[in-house]
Amino acid sequence: MLVDESGAMLGKIAHIEAAQEGGPRFNSKMSNEARRSFNNLLLVCGKHDDIIDYRPNVETYTAQTLRRFRKEHEDRFRRAERQLLEQFTDTTQASQPSYPKTLKSLADVTKSDGLAETQEEIDGICQFIDKLKELPLQQRDFAIKLAERMRRQNTDKLLVEDVMGAFQIGSTKLKDCMRVLEAHNLGWINEGHNYREYFVEFAGRHP
Repeated sequence: MLVDESGAMLGKIAHIEAAQEGGPRFNSKMSNEARRSFNNLLLVCGKHDDIIDYRPNVETYTAQTLRRFRKEHEDRFRRAERQLLEQFTDTTQASQPSYPKTLKSLADVTKSDGLAETQEEIDGICQFIDKLKELPLQQRDFAIKLAERMRRQNTDKLLVEDVMGAFQIGSTKLKDCMRVLEAHNLGWINEGHNYREYFVEFAGRHP
């Protein structure tokens, strides 16, 4: 045991080959710098520190054996570290979007002459894609479905009640989703002109 239940450090730093002449596994051919180096150190519990340095045990716990123990221990923790890191994968980076070079298809759909050749519009959409790709997947899907609903209704905003009814979500869930969109500067809930009237809106693109 290297750390007890209270958090106290019980481990000791042991030398694989002794730091001083007369010590266990002392290597006369090793320089003082090498004896003090990280590669000559081993972290062990207090009990095993005494066991490996006990004179009758030195032939069992040779320098080669201790280095093998250290490598096996480090390899085991590297595997555990990799497994831990794999559990925390940023799913927003799993796939990368394609960026438009022209907006001909969008111009055809919206019947907007000159849109396909407008670099300002292309840059604006690329910036919007950059923001969208950083959204968590659940909020990204929600944002895309919101945009599709707005397009079908030919509007740039939707009543909160319309969104809640269409997507069968409560006010708390809607607020949570829109809070994430607002944090990414993509959308928010705005107050309308009438009493207790609120709209879900997307941010304007810039440029």
